[in-house]
Amino acid sequence: EIRGATLGVVGFGDIGRSSAKLAKAYGMKVLGLKRSIPESFSDPYCDEIYDMNGLVELVQKSDYILIATPLTEQTRGLISKEVLQQCKKTAVIINVGRGPIIDEEALIEALANGDIKGAGLDVMTVE
Repeated sequence: EIRGATLGVVGFGDIGRSSAKLAKAYGMKVLGLKRSIPESFSDPYCDEIYDMNGLVELVQKSDYILIATPLTEQTRGLISKEVLQQCKKTAVIINVGRGPIIDEEALIEALANGDIKGAGLDVMTVE
């Protein structure tokens, strides 16, 4: 099921890159999102890289969306109702970052309405 699927990695740092390496081993296409992208960015585990302005494009193209970004003022609520509405109906959100990065009420609504297929949460806003 995952071979040929697209993994969007929100937070292409150490954890995101390690996850991308595994995804490539399973034959997935990997899209990454970083706060800032060095001019000479190249990574064998990332097929396309986006800055923060590319979040909507990344989620629109992704079958699986891995949230691995640190919690900052810029990332708090980053995965909002508006972002979730741009996801594929077959998308699965996986959060291994911090709970407050996802608007949990919007996530519950998206799941209940069938706007996304599923979610795997290692973290929540209140733990």
